[in-house]
Formats: sequence, C-alpha cells, structure tokens
Amino acid sequence: MINRLLMIVLFLAPLLVQGQSHHGVRERKGSKTYIRYSQELHRLVQERDSAILTPGDSRPLNAYAYRLFVPLTLYKSAVMRHFMPDSVAMGDTVLTMAREADKMLVGIYAGHPEMVKQADSRMNTVGVIRQDVEKAIKSDVSLVSKVKKVELNPELNDEVILVTRRPNFWKFSGSVSLQFTQNYVSDNWFQGGESNYSGLAMANLNLNYDNKQRIQWENKLELQLGFQTNKSDAYHKFKATNNLIRLTSKFGYKAVSTLYYTGQILTWTQIVPQYDNNSMNLRSEFLGPLYLNLSVGIDYKWNIRRFSGNIYMAPIAYNLRYISNGDLWNKHGIPEGKHSLHDAGSSIQVNWKVEIWKNINWQSRMYFFTNYSYINYEWENTFNFTINRYLSTKLFLYPRVDTSRDFSNGVKGRSKHFMFKEWLSLSLNYNF
Repeated sequence: MINRLLMIVLFLAPLLVQGQSHHGVRERKGSKTYIRYSQELHRLVQERDSAILTPGDSRPLNAYAYRLFVPLTLYKSAVMRHFMPDSVAMGDTVLTMAREADKMLVGIYAGHPEMVKQADSRMNTVGVIRQDVEKAIKSDVSLVSKVKKVELNPELNDEVILVTRRPNFWKFSGSVSLQFTQNYVSDNWFQGGESNYSGLAMANLNLNYDNKQRIQWENKLELQLGFQTNKSDAYHKFKATNNLIRLTSKFGYKAVSTLYYTGQILTWTQIVPQYDNNSMNLRSEFLGPLYLNLSVGIDYKWNIRRFSGNIYMAPIAYNLRYISNGDLWNKHGIPEGKHSLHDAGSSIQVNWKVEIWKNINWQSRMYFFTNYSYINYEWENTFNFTINRYLSTKLFLYPRVDTSRDFSNGVKGRSKHFMFKEWLSLSLNYNF
C-alpha cells in the first residue's frame, strides 16, 4: 500500500505545477485543486443528473460518476486512466467523461491525500452489494395453482329481484322471574310460629319505538303477583303479598341532545282482592282503586358507563283516583257517594340502574306527586345478586308515604302516613 502511494505521488507531482486556472495562473496550492474539484463536481451533477434529463436526451450516463459521491477511495484504474494518451479517449463519450472524473479524483489524491479513506483493493476484498445472493429464489408452491378456477358467464339469464326493507324502529324486550320460599316450624317449637309457603311471580315487558332522530315512544307493562300461606287466618288459606299491574307510556320529542319534551300516561291497580286477617273486610280489589296520572314535562336521560337512567319533571299533572265499590271509598280518601277523585298538581319521576359490582346491580324508581295539599311518594329499590344466567337473589325495599288518606291501623302521629315493604328471595330469571 505504501509503495503504491509513493508511485502515485511521483506520477502526480507534476500536476501541481502543470495545471492552469481560468485566468492562466498555475495552481501551486492544493486548496485550489480542492476548490476546482468541488466546482467540477457541481457541474457534473448538474449536467449528468438523470432527474433533470429532458425527454429524448440520448446522452449516456457516466458509470464512473458514483465514485464522486461515495467516501473518497484510491482507485488504481482512475490513476492509470489519467496517464493514458488523449487519443485513446477521442470519439468515446463515456471514456472522455470518465477521464474528467478521474482528473478531479487525481487532483484530490495529490493535493489532499489525508482525505483518502481507503483503497479499492480493500473494497474488492469486502465484496459488492448483494454478492450473497448467487441464485434466484424459486418458490415450491405456485400461487396460481392454488386459485380456484371460476367460470365467468357474462350473460345473466335469471331474473334479479330487488327487495327494499324499511328499518324496524320498534324493539321488544322483557324479563320474567319466579321466586319461591318455604318455612317449616313444628307444632311444639319452643318459640312458637307456623310453617308457610310463599311464591312471587314478576314480569316486565317493554315495547319501545325510536326512529334515531327525534321521536321516542316507550311503553312498559309491570306485573307482580305473590301469595303466602297463612294457617292462622280462618277465612283465607292464601294471602296476597304482592299485587300490582302497572302500565307506563311515555312519548318524547327531542329538544336538544338527551333532553325531550315528554307526555306521560301512568296507570296502576291491583290484580286480586286483598282482605284483612281473620276477616272478610275487603281492603282492595281490581280497579279498586284505579290510579291514572297524566302529565306533560321534560325528560332528561343519561348513560354514563355503568350508570344509566332518566329524570322526568312534569309541572303540569292530572291525577285520577277511581273506585267502583262503595265500601272502599273512605279507605282510599274518596268522599262518600263519589266514585272518583280528581286532582291537579305536579309530579316527578326518577328511574336509574347502576352496576355496583360485576354481578350486583341496583334498580330504582322514585315517584312523587302533589296537589299542594297532600303528597304521594314512592321509592322502589331492587338489588339483584346474580348467581348465573337463570338464578339470582333479589332484595326489594319499598318505602311509601301517602298523606291523602289514613292507613294508620292504630299508629298515631306523622308516622301513620309512612309505609314500608321488604322481601328477600332466591329467584329463577329469564330475559329476552
């Protein structure tokens, strides 16, 4: 390597005194050679860059030009070709262009040998790019052979029938549950008591309309019927523990986002008659009483992760209480001789459902009505502890306040208007 550099220096030494500048001054400093190299390199890029060749330009590209763009390397061929006679390059455009590139490289070799990073002998030892790929890669599997042939028949002889279906904005859903409880107490039990059986059947049916624009119509039918055996009652073997049929129909027109102008019809009554213990004294029956509430207001709905529900506020509400049996008038706050009671006032209804834990949820319904002389307040709470798809445990808590009539049964003071109901059971469920 050292001998080769000495030979190149001896051959190229005259270039330092033989080269001429554009003004006829001899170049005696290596810095001028470097400047000339940069100028020639810029000119070569402008002339031979393939990106700026005009269409139809047949000038060949210089295969040796890449040497000007890679790290500076000592090419033996460039030095040897520089000292070839000029007559060899005459008529050969590519060779003439290569001589111009070689001239710039040789000038750098002589003026700035410290810029030379490597020799071409080392590059030959390392090898060229893609030298490791010696053979073409052939696949053993032909993708064409795996494609199933399909016979294309451009002619359609069968009649094409286009069916257009309107979207169904109605949605029907529901749930039913059956609960059963058994309690046995022997006749000589030291604390006393009696055996009994109880059962509760519940059904919730929903038929809702939503056109995904502005109109929503929600309809819900709730049925509850529960019985309990009662050996201590000489008149009735079974006594109703739950006794309800309730229909809610709510029509809403979207105002903004989740706020709706809403009109609601709420009506409820009993399914079977209910009597006092050890007596034929009737307490309630079907349509005795019948409640009907008509109201107009706004309904706000929300659905935040595991918490969903609505608040319905009606500043204008009409309440009807109807009883067909005259024996029940006084027991339900209706003046004697009349079958109905009409009230006007305001009402608020709140419903929500929250998932407390993975298999525990809380459903609640709050209803409030007042005619500004009495109040009617109900708060139904159902806690569901899901065991599996069909089994669950339910806890029901139901406080109620009604100041329009007296169900005191000997209780005095304000507490005579407060009522409470609770049950806990294991139930069979089916949702659809």
